[in-house]
Amino acid sequence: MARDDDRKITITEQGVYDGLLERRDRKRLSHHTTPILIGPTSRQRKTLATTRRVWAVGDTLMKMSKQHYGDVRYWYIIAWYNFKPTDAHFQLGDVVFVPTDLSKILSILRSY
Repeated sequence: MARDDDRKITITEQGVYDGLLERRDRKRLSHHTTPILIGPTSRQRKTLATTRRVWAVGDTLMKMSKQHYGDVRYWYIIAWYNFKPTDAHFQLGDVVFVPTDLSKILSILRSY
């Protein structure tokens, strides 16, 4: 099961996307809706060891995932733990907590 399997697909036909639709020569776009990000509970946070980093120029969640987990596909774990769903939600100087025990985190996420 992929992460997007349970997300609804929406159709965008007008409004704030008019310019985008025109540039892409499309009448409408279909895309996944934004997921509701449910971060870890305070109890779960207490059981997970983390590494602290400061968000700097050039940082991305995928780069951090590659550095800490050896795979870019786990970027969403860092986003989940920090309650920030995308790179755009981080600002320069933000403290980023990177959970270190990947198998434990995946186990927690499977329980949702």
